[in-house]
Amino acid sequence: MVSWIKRLRTNLYGTTRPIRTHRLATTRLRTEQLEGRWMPAVDITSFSVAAGTVTFTGDQNGSTTDDLYLSEVNVGGEVRLSHNLEGAGGTGVYADSTDVDPTAGVAHLVLGTGTAPLISVNLVSTDDVLTLDPAWTFTHLVAFDGGSGNDMLFGADSAANYTISGSGSGNINGTSAFTFAGL
Repeated sequence: MVSWIKRLRTNLYGTTRPIRTHRLATTRLRTEQLEGRWMPAVDITSFSVAAGTVTFTGDQNGSTTDDLYLSEVNVGGEVRLSHNLEGAGGTGVYADSTDVDPTAGVAHLVLGTGTAPLISVNLVSTDDVLTLDPAWTFTHLVAFDGGSGNDMLFGADSAANYTISGSGSGNINGTSAFTFAGL
């Protein structure tokens, strides 16, 4: 005798399907520990478009490894400073990679302009990295202080003369367009 449920199933599905009589194997959920994470915490701590100055300061969220990338971009005939701070973990609110105003406002630094052009980079402590885009032209003075730790400077893959001019200081290619300390 076929039960009415089996007949209904046969009418609906065309054939009878076996009824599961055993439990499915269960898998226990477990958590996996992720590798260590770090969030760069560089922010723009001061700027003046009129003077042509901007200061990048590291370790804004505590002592962390900071990684700052600077480049030049042409926007409407202006060569602007561009950075990698947009969404990078600092406290600033940047409209795009050329915005140097860490507040809700928007400001752009046009390279080669201003009454006292200077890009200051102070990455404070730990092992920090400053990378200047290989196309960087040094139309604006850049001063880099890596602070304590094992800091690195990356730039164009071309011949350059690094001059140590004092305790923890120097320049590249004999120009004052770039100075460094704490490397």
